[in-house]
Amino acid sequence: SMLEICSHYILVDDRSLSVDALVSRKWDRSHLGKPSYKERNVSLHHYRVYFEGYVKPAFEKYGRPLELPPDTIVVDATKSPMETARVIVEALELKVAPPGV
Repeated sequence: SMLEICSHYILVDDRSLSVDALVSRKWDRSHLGKPSYKERNVSLHHYRVYFEGYVKPAFEKYGRPLELPPDTIVVDATKSPMETARVIVEALELKVAPPGV
């Protein structure tokens, strides 16, 4: 499993978001260099159908593990990408810093 081969774990926690907020966020954001669904002229209604029919069921089946390692870095999905990156970098620096630094 993924947890067996990774040295650090990061969870982008979306549990504080309503389903409507999560759908809107995912529809409006680009991902991995691709334009957002909004930018690709996919209506929010059609994205919601895709989300409810594919994204949500796939996440429920394969998504967040039931148990995470105790040193998992948890970041809030409502924060900006820059804030999220800052939190992750700071947490990783603390994890890999030599003792006494």
